[in-house]
Amino acid sequence: MTLTVDVLRRIPPDEEVLTEDLTLAGTVVADLVASVRRRPGGQVVPPEPLVAVNHVWVTSGHVVQPGDEVAIIPPVAGG
Repeated sequence: MTLTVDVLRRIPPDEEVLTEDLTLAGTVVADLVASVRRRPGGQVVPPEPLVAVNHVWVTSGHVVQPGDEVAIIPPVAGG
């Protein structure tokens, strides 16, 4: 299956989005995150980031389906 994954590298207004199409056999979010972390630039993704699938927050065990939009959200600091 081919998935489109958006990795937000910074918070707006300086947002940079790395978009990549990945081909994977049926997978869960944790496997997808591990795959992204192994790619060039993937070290910016924390081991257990917040993830949304089709604009809904999901857990690492969520099964990703063909056609899903997956967004890996960076850590956010507040103050």
